[in-house]
Amino acid sequence: MANSMGMVRRLILLSCGIGVVDEGMARVEVRARRMVRVLPQWSFDAVPVSVLMATRAVPAKTRAFVDFLVKEMNDIYGPQS
Repeated sequence: MANSMGMVRRLILLSCGIGVVDEGMARVEVRARRMVRVLPQWSFDAVPVSVLMATRAVPAKTRAFVDFLVKEMNDIYGPQS
């Protein structure tokens, strides 16, 4: 087990074995044939992601960051309901 998906990705790219990485994280590598999916019938279930804030009054920088994350996640995984 590892607590760094970036490290797992890097070890896979260094041919140190197989590992579990997020589909969005691996998409470019798979397209470029630097990674190969070895167990296509197997996957993790989706994990919900939430943003919790203490109040409705959120600083503009925080709101911009949350909006950025939502856009990036939607671009990678598609809109979720």
